[in-house]
Amino acid sequence: MDDRQPTGKRIAAKTPQAIATAEDALEQFFDEARIAPALGMDVETVNTKDRRVLGLAIATRPDSSYYFPWDSPWFPWIVLRDPTVKKVWHNCMFDLDALWPVDSTNIEDTAVLSRFENYFPATLEAMAFWVGRQPPTPMGQVMKQFKAKRVDQLPYQVTANKCLMDAQITLELWNWFQERGLHDVSWEYYHKEMRVIPLLLDMSRRGLELDHDRVIEHVIEYDRLMQYNKAICEGFNFNPASPQQVGYTLGARGNWLPMTKRKNGRGGGQIATSKDVLLKHASADPLVKNILDFKHQQKMLGTYLEPWLYQEGRATTRFNLEARTSRISSADYNLTNIPHELRDVFVGDFIDLDCSQLELRKLQFLSGDKRMKAVFDRDESIHVDTANVLYGYRSRWDKEDIAYRRSKNTNFCIVYGGGVPRIAQTAECTMAEAARIQYVWRTTYPEAWDWLDRTARAAIRGEKVETVGGRKMLIQWDEEGIEGVKKRAVNYPVQTSAGETLREMMVMTWCPSMVCQIHDELLFDRRIGDMPWTAGELREMLEYVGPVRTPVNVLEFTRWGQ
Repeated sequence: MDDRQPTGKRIAAKTPQAIATAEDALEQFFDEARIAPALGMDVETVNTKDRRVLGLAIATRPDSSYYFPWDSPWFPWIVLRDPTVKKVWHNCMFDLDALWPVDSTNIEDTAVLSRFENYFPATLEAMAFWVGRQPPTPMGQVMKQFKAKRVDQLPYQVTANKCLMDAQITLELWNWFQERGLHDVSWEYYHKEMRVIPLLLDMSRRGLELDHDRVIEHVIEYDRLMQYNKAICEGFNFNPASPQQVGYTLGARGNWLPMTKRKNGRGGGQIATSKDVLLKHASADPLVKNILDFKHQQKMLGTYLEPWLYQEGRATTRFNLEARTSRISSADYNLTNIPHELRDVFVGDFIDLDCSQLELRKLQFLSGDKRMKAVFDRDESIHVDTANVLYGYRSRWDKEDIAYRRSKNTNFCIVYGGGVPRIAQTAECTMAEAARIQYVWRTTYPEAWDWLDRTARAAIRGEKVETVGGRKMLIQWDEEGIEGVKKRAVNYPVQTSAGETLREMMVMTWCPSMVCQIHDELLFDRRIGDMPWTAGELREMLEYVGPVRTPVNVLEFTRWGQ
């Protein structure tokens, strides 16, 4: 049971001020803004993908806010670009990206605070309850009421009122956090995390230089392979892009696919044709490989290659920090998940910083496992150690060896809370072999296994799990039930701890040449900016970031993926 209580007070939203035509309202705004300790902000855009700004609301007090249409001659750029003005946003990564360039140094984010304090969902609609405000209607629901497909199709007054209310609640929520304090993180932890946001916004616009000739080569090759696999499937009278036809054809061949679950957790959804599902039937039916290859080639073309054909110069992305674990992700286009096979389309004068086995080092620190510590102290690979125990000692392991890959996959699978079925799927082995792998792993690293078990049990009891940096995380229950809680209980603190270190490294190495963050790597391109450190200096300065020793591999290349 949550002992936190809402405030109980209710404040109505002000009606929109006619800022575009009423100079007295403009003067009133600046009079109030001049003495306000912080300003609540909210932006309305055409939609979440089309980020053309329609208007901006600024709350000077929780009961006073002003709306500025985008075409207003008095649009408050002077406030937005002033680093002495504290600006409070709810999900500032979206709003600041839409308004860029504006000041991103003196900012606060109530969405980040809400997540850190374990309020879920951390939406403004949900958080309004805690400050005693009437929850604003979500924009999607507003558009549905007016049968609008985009925000700019709504009546002006409706958009303005929605924006005004959101700005007021944002400021009220910030004041509430100031009054009650933080329980699950420190203010120092929060502000340390907030330092990364300006870096991500800046890095989003740097991008990676595309070799268009290489893109075209990939497009031709992937299209040829996709058409080949499609022709094979059509020879069996089905379209591999249709889940229904895939399910019917495989079922007729004796390989029945399950149904996806509906949102309420019940059956009756569509036929499940995800990669994980199809892989279970790959050994029994060779046609499954053609289907999987087709789906992979179609994704490479549609998600990455074809859009790059029409993108000149550099491929850019939009970084996000919205995950529960605050791990960095990206969209439009997702450069953080670029497949290795496509990385060679990017060229530059690259330096790559790759943190060595970062998440497993965090697991060792959290659990105190002695064998893991001894392996890391000798600067050896935990994956090699696991392979030696599982399959017999070798002086040298080929990383393409199936035994080595199974060992490596198992290490990460267990860190992510995977049991025997998941090990079997990840390591591509039988259930019996997966059970043996799990038994050997738990007896080889007993303290790590004990921590995984204790942490999962604590989360089931409703206790918070803690990261290396001191963030306390409450694991929420969802449709996965107890298994989902156990899985996230061990994954979240490990993944979040790794992210804490990586973001600290970003701040330490920030320079004009930093272009991308990919999992546990930082990528720099010296063609677009200076890199003020040598490889040796980088290794030395980054080896001890926080309490966990983290060796960094430094690579240099001119084509990513070499």
